[in-house]
Amino acid sequence: MKILQVGSGIPPDFIGGAEIYMYNLAKEISRSHEVHVVYPTYAKTIKQPQIVSKIYGNLHIHTLQIPQFALFKAIQIKNTYTNKSIEQKFMDFLIHIKPDVIHFHNLWRFRSAKLIDVAHQLNIPAVITLHDYWFLCPFSTMINYKNNICDMPEPDKCYRCWVEKLSANTPVKQLRPFLKFTLKRLNHPQDFKKRNEFLKHMLLTVDKIIAPSRFLRKMLIRYDVPEGKIIYLENGYNLDEFKGFKKRAKDTDKIIFGFVGRVSKEKGLHILVDAFMDIPEDKAELRIYGNYDPNSEYIKELLEKIKSKKNIKLMGRFKDVREPYSEIDVLVFPSIWYENCPLVLAEARATKTPVIASNLGAIPGFVKDGKTGLLFRPRDSKDLYEKIMRIIENPWLIKKFKKNIKPPKSMKEHAKEIESLYISLLAGR
Repeated sequence: MKILQVGSGIPPDFIGGAEIYMYNLAKEISRSHEVHVVYPTYAKTIKQPQIVSKIYGNLHIHTLQIPQFALFKAIQIKNTYTNKSIEQKFMDFLIHIKPDVIHFHNLWRFRSAKLIDVAHQLNIPAVITLHDYWFLCPFSTMINYKNNICDMPEPDKCYRCWVEKLSANTPVKQLRPFLKFTLKRLNHPQDFKKRNEFLKHMLLTVDKIIAPSRFLRKMLIRYDVPEGKIIYLENGYNLDEFKGFKKRAKDTDKIIFGFVGRVSKEKGLHILVDAFMDIPEDKAELRIYGNYDPNSEYIKELLEKIKSKKNIKLMGRFKDVREPYSEIDVLVFPSIWYENCPLVLAEARATKTPVIASNLGAIPGFVKDGKTGLLFRPRDSKDLYEKIMRIIENPWLIKKFKKNIKPPKSMKEHAKEIESLYISLLAGR
């Protein structure tokens, strides 16, 4: 088979859970099939989209270079999910390479969900793995401008959220009132109604939707996506990265808790920091692994809060995925949004690292409360504090949880499941 993977990027240019997953899946499938990968990049010097191709190992890598939008276009919601020039270039590309099957992933960076319809027009079987909630939420997170969970998309609420979030996120505070005024003038609740209807239509157009968590599957059913179109299939992982993994010898008697991943508000690091402020410094240590922008207001507030705490350490970026897990006893995952299939939780399972996590979204499907870790009430730093203290006062729980942790599905096993799906789609044509 000739298979095309369509997503937001691949490592090392883009390092996120969805990008790592697509890349590892493409590599595994390329052992038996011809695999092409296409993802978007933005270019200032071009006026029309163009394709740049290269061979990388067994993979045929293509970048769809997209002209950068002027600001007034970029902040109009109608320009974020469909674009005729991009769709035409994608159609030309498909006609040229003639894939047998297309596997879509994150499409928001293409600024077009209509790529699905392009595949449909050419009668090419297509499946999409949903890694987040972009088809329901323009910001992909289902968190509104008040930083609360949004239940389901509604045009008026989406419009308000779009205006408030984009204007508030502007680094130059003096420009925020003007940007807010401009956002209101260039957008309308009706535009968000059209977006919701269009993206739902695209979900109904694709042959099959893969939900990596049962939680996401339930969300889609609530969104009136037919159950028969949705397949629950947990992601696979490159377990070869963890061969020979060992915990490092500790140089302290303290229990070491760790935060691993993107340092951003929706990941809930502030909840963990608040919880750790009252943890005895001689009993436990918190190590924060991940890249961060020291100029962001969120990071500045965190740095100010922890500057007097000797047992909270910023470890920064890491090159080897095994590094954080070799140094910590317990992972803390305090996310405040509807996580779908978090890569970090799979890494914890691969290294037999117990987890304390928010009881939210798909997380309870990966962390079994009282068996492989502990769950706490979302956004509740006091409850998180109590769970951390429970581990500190009962360190034997760490060994108990470790014994119950099973490794995640390997990419090799997962690729066989995906390959079977591709074959069934082709047989249906």
